[in-house]
Amino acid sequence: MLVAWATVYVVIVAHECAHGLTCKHYGASVREIGFFFLYFQPAFYCNVSDAWLFPEKSKRLWVTFAGAYFELFVWAWATVVWRVTDPSVALNHLALVVMATSGVKSLFNLNPLIKLDGYYLLSDYLDIPNLRQRAFGYLGSRIARLWGSPPERPMGATARERRIYVVYGLLAGAYSYALLGLVAWWIGGALVQRYQGWGLVAFVGLLVAVLRNPLRRTLGRAPGALGSSPDKVGFTRRRVAMLAGLG
Repeated sequence: MLVAWATVYVVIVAHECAHGLTCKHYGASVREIGFFFLYFQPAFYCNVSDAWLFPEKSKRLWVTFAGAYFELFVWAWATVVWRVTDPSVALNHLALVVMATSGVKSLFNLNPLIKLDGYYLLSDYLDIPNLRQRAFGYLGSRIARLWGSPPERPMGATARERRIYVVYGLLAGAYSYALLGLVAWWIGGALVQRYQGWGLVAFVGLLVAVLRNPLRRTLGRAPGALGSSPDKVGFTRRRVAMLAGLG
């Protein structure tokens, strides 16, 4: 088991090195490579921010894709080794571990709806830095109109960019909330099953701790959006009444 975990981490480190080596290949500097602890587990990284200085989009895309490309290569070879070796030998089990972990990691890593390589690939391809932040900011300004606040647009956003913000923001938001919901359902079920009533109390406390700041930011917009203007208050009351009538 220790050898299997060590092999997985070697693949992860090589994944990050692939980003750095590709960046160096195109003439840019790699300022830093290392790791930090995320949820008590080491998370490795390679700072290839100089790749943004490349005028050619293809070079930026290759720097971003290099890690996933390497890991897909490892996954393919691990699959071949697993198929051709005898199941009783240690190499077969090791190849199975690498095949499974690299395959699952590649699926998540290339998913553009979370901030991993797939997201940065999409952001580079569309030539929109900070795509996720801009998309959520644009959607937030549109949703704020429900509170009666004036419409806002990102500075310099074209019609194409606004369409991208809406589509990406809705998809990424739905995916994130669905993923959080699944995790919450799993944790809540485990706590209640093991500790019953106390587990429910612990789960509610955990939800409050996790959602406190997002709820505070969301509710904090309401007073500013409603303000003290009678027009805004009246507009919001009419909107609420209309929604209530539809219900």
